[in-house]
Amino acid sequence: MFATVDGMRSVEPAAVELFQSVDAGRWEMLWRLRLPSAAPVLFTTARFNLGLALAAAYFVEGANFANEGIGAIGKRAAATAAGADTLWAAVFAMAILGVTGLLLLSLLQRTVLHWHAAQRTVRA
Repeated sequence: MFATVDGMRSVEPAAVELFQSVDAGRWEMLWRLRLPSAAPVLFTTARFNLGLALAAAYFVEGANFANEGIGAIGKRAAATAAGADTLWAAVFAMAILGVTGLLLLSLLQRTVLHWHAAQRTVRA
């Protein structure tokens, strides 16, 4: 939330003045100026929160009385002496979910922010 607000406020003051000079409304300023300015910060925040969400899901599934989910499988495997292979499989499954999520977020970022300077490739 804090990064989103910071990204929305990081708009160039000259751009805000330009939008105000052409009598742009609040919604137009949000959609055409503030949101595109905050988009890189939003994607960075989404990447960070993806890892937190996966960790939270794993621990919550393992902590409650559910019998389904990777966290519950990991909890059952950790409780038995012969469950080391299953526990490692649960850890690798979470890692694969994380890498897949990050790849999808990167692809979405490149698609949405194709106009942004950070997405341009430098040719030598």
